[in-house]
Amino acid sequence: MEWTRKRITTIIVGVILVIVVLASWPFVIIGAGERGVVLRWGAVQDKIFDEGFHIKTPYADRIVKVDVKIQKSETKASAASKDMQIVTTVIAINFHQDPSRVNWIHQNIGKEFKDRIISPAVDEGLKASTAQFTAAQLITQRPAVKTLVDEFLKERLSKYGLIVDEISLTDFDFSTEYNKAIEAKQVAEQNAKKAEWELAQKKVEAQRRVAEAKADAEAKIAIATAEAEAIRVKAIAEARAIEIRGEALRKNPELVKLEAVQRWDGVLPKFTGGGAIPFIDVANVT
Repeated sequence: MEWTRKRITTIIVGVILVIVVLASWPFVIIGAGERGVVLRWGAVQDKIFDEGFHIKTPYADRIVKVDVKIQKSETKASAASKDMQIVTTVIAINFHQDPSRVNWIHQNIGKEFKDRIISPAVDEGLKASTAQFTAAQLITQRPAVKTLVDEFLKERLSKYGLIVDEISLTDFDFSTEYNKAIEAKQVAEQNAKKAEWELAQKKVEAQRRVAEAKADAEAKIAIATAEAEAIRVKAIAEARAIEIRGEALRKNPELVKLEAVQRWDGVLPKFTGGGAIPFIDVANVT
């Protein structure tokens, strides 16, 4: 029984010694991407421990390690556009705590700076930026919107020792009514483009028909002209032939008799009232 009490006493003394040693341990190591906020008797000190090995005041000092590496915060926010359309988006921010102000942040904001500072700033920055654009411009000019939000957040968060490295905006979501209106507009534009295309096709077809009709008319005119010219040439040739033949007959009377003979079919003309056959002078036949 006495041995048991001694063992318990030894354990208690050992624990107390460990606590005393740990409490009085003066050495502190600050890791990469960290800073140490010095609390002396619970009060935040101006001195900040950088990365590496440090010595603190035993019992009086307590070191709070703070992460100063880049962190990510996502905030879903809604705002109104210039034409009073509600737009919703998610803004992702890459940021880090200013290493030279971690003691001020710990003292004035604490660890809940995302909810206390970043989210309200994102909401306000989005509203201030989207109010300068119409809903259609928010879609077509998103880089300009992003720039405004980025500038707003950098200025606002820097007041609280938070440095913005980069922001990104997801796709803008609009109300169901606006989406339906956009869809109807797109359908109307597509129908208008289709109508324009069909009209252009009709114009091309009409132009083709006009060209074909013009070509057909020109072809008919050409054929008629050619036929008229052929008739004219033929008439001139026939008239010239008659002229030449008449000239030849005038110069050669014997040809008249020869032609009469060639034209006679060998049948004598018939007369009534007498039995004698009249004599026909072939020379007088013309």
